[in-house]
Amino acid sequence: MWASHEAARTEAARRWRALPSERRETYADAAIFAQQLTYDLYFSTITDRLKLITAWLILELDADFRKAEARARFERMQAMDAKQAAFTQWATEFYFSEAA
Repeated sequence: MWASHEAARTEAARRWRALPSERRETYADAAIFAQQLTYDLYFSTITDRLKLITAWLILELDADFRKAEARARFERMQAMDAKQAAFTQWATEFYFSEAA
C-alpha cells in the first residue's frame, strides 16, 4: 500500500514507539528497525528510503532523550526547591524563636 510521505513518517514513529524501550536506545537500534520498515512502508521519495526512515527514527530517539533530560532537570529543580523551603523554615524558626 502506497502512503503519503507524512503518513509513512507517522506510521514509522508509531511502530518505533510500540517497541520495548530496551530495543530503542541507540542509533544502531534505529538503523536496524529502519531496515525492517523499508520493506513495510511504501511511499514516494527522491532519496534513499532507508536513510530517510533512519533519520526519522533518530529524530524520535533524540526527542525522547530531550524529554527525559527535561524531566530530570525538572525533578532536580523540585528537589532544590524542597531543600530551599526546608532551609527557609529552619532559618525562620532559628532566628525568630531566639528573638521571642
